Amino acid sequence: MEEIARDSGGTIDALTREARRLSAAIEVVLEALERPALLLSCEEKVLGANAAARLTLKSGAGAFELAKPRWILAALRAGGRSAGFLAILSDDRASEPAVFRELCGPVRSWRLTDRQTAVLALVVRGLTNEIIADTLGIGERTVEFHVSRILDKAGAHNRATLIASAIGPRP
Repeated sequence: MEEIARDSGGTIDALTREARRLSAAIEVVLEALERPALLLSCEEKVLGANAAARLTLKSGAGAFELAKPRWILAALRAGGRSAGFLAILSDDRASEPAVFRELCGPVRSWRLTDRQTAVLALVVRGLTNEIIADTLGIGERTVEFHVSRILDKAGAHNRATLIASAIGPRP
């Protein structure tokens, strides 16, 4: 490897930069998917996951099992060889709790930002600030800030009343 690096005139550095660029692009694509999505090696090792997939895996809801038809698999190929899989959780609305479809009204009326909406969806699922922070890739203090702002906008004093306001009956 040292000989290659010495003789290549920077080829290894260029390949490393290209690999990093491709990795960043893959992360962007995974996050752009609205459904949980995983990048898997041929040995089914998770190489990458979007926030929705990390949440799904942590909560145990829809745990990753290739045998289950809920996950749609697409083979990834490089140089004519199998390079792994892209796994996307199917959009089975029947398995999604109605609670999450109900959040649209409060999100609009409380004028939540996109990040606050993401935090609210996770709060409604009963997740802790630590898990929310890890899922969204933000700090725990940032989650606390968002939850505080959501509570203020909703006129709620605690998570229980916030959840009740978010998913409760509306006139």
